[in-house]
Amino acid sequence: MNKDTRTCYPSTAKIKDLTDLSGQFIKDSIHRLEEFGLIKITPRKGTSNIYYFPPETDQFEMFSEDFLDMKLPPKVKEYYMKIQKALYDKDQHFAITHYSDRELADLTGLSIPTVKKYNNILQDSGYLTTEITNYKDEAGFAVREMSFDMQKLGQFGL
Repeated sequence: MNKDTRTCYPSTAKIKDLTDLSGQFIKDSIHRLEEFGLIKITPRKGTSNIYYFPPETDQFEMFSEDFLDMKLPPKVKEYYMKIQKALYDKDQHFAITHYSDRELADLTGLSIPTVKKYNNILQDSGYLTTEITNYKDEAGFAVREMSFDMQKLGQFGL
């Protein structure tokens, strides 16, 4: 990003190359940022858009290079990014949430087996701990207390 003009113009393909995230996820995320007023988009024909970051976005916390460089599969990073809003508490080193696998599947648009698989990868990598609670969701699925280590995930103290 040009710090003087607060603009950048990466293509979706460039972002995909840098992050290994899917093109559709990148496009959806950019449009959500625009909806929330975190960026302004100037479309250009035949080339990438220009993205402007208003001064009021200075408090917006980006994903750290450490997170993007982690040896997690790209789809697991994408999954984490999708559920981050429900997890993040910037005053703690850990994000704790209570969701069933079904609720996380609904939240992310993924299947329950995929949610379980990605949670297992995050857990095996030391980024997530889970504990089954005595609660059930509306469909009768067990609710887990999930604790994401935000410092290890590069989301604390940026």
